[in-house]
Amino acid sequence: MKRANILITNLLILAVGVIFLLLFSREGVMEWIVIVSGIMFVVAGVVNGRVLAAESSKSKSDATIESMKEAKSEPLSSPPEKSKQKEQGSPLMHRVLGWLCTAAAIVFGAMMIVVPDKFVSLLAYILSASLFVGGCYHIYKLGRGMRPVVMPFWTYVLPLMLVVGSVVMFIISLNSIDSAHIILIISGVGLILFAVETLIQYIVRKVLTRKITPKDTSNITAISAPLSTEQPELQPTTPNE
Repeated sequence: MKRANILITNLLILAVGVIFLLLFSREGVMEWIVIVSGIMFVVAGVVNGRVLAAESSKSKSDATIESMKEAKSEPLSSPPEKSKQKEQGSPLMHRVLGWLCTAAAIVFGAMMIVVPDKFVSLLAYILSASLFVGGCYHIYKLGRGMRPVVMPFWTYVLPLMLVVGSVVMFIISLNSIDSAHIILIISGVGLILFAVETLIQYIVRKVLTRKITPKDTSNITAISAPLSTEQPELQPTTPNE
């Protein structure tokens, strides 16, 4: 269900980016883009909220199962509990940022659908802010949200391009009045890059997790094997005299 929601969200973002690139040269397209953007924000916010709710319920169930297992085991796990609390801080911050982005997307989307005329002049700033938040979100997710998997450095290229594109769009909207075509081109390319980056993160993380798990099991067997062979050698032998 989670993969399906993420796939639907990224397909919507990719479709809107393609529409921006196809319709950037038409007149009066800004109002329609405001309405389409509002629908996109609302749908993406609702889907992201469902994903976050599913993740929170799953984490709670996993926490209760782990607590039940620890209660049955020996009470020698006070240092590991502190380390677990530190590891849980990063997913908690990830969920908080996700809920804030979800609420902002739903509120802005509803306002853009209801009163699109008032958002035509603000569309450039809204799109630039959306690209900036999207780029920062991907950078944070690559840096801390993917742990214990360490993502390669080349996966940061597209999020950095989103941040740079949002800054360029903001500067263009301040200095130029008739900049709708450039804004739509940058926004379309940015939305496509956002969807492509999400797909890249999913594929790279899946490949890296497959590479990590066999190494861990081989290390465990390599460490446990000498221990079993050394135990018989420690028993002293008494000479029969």
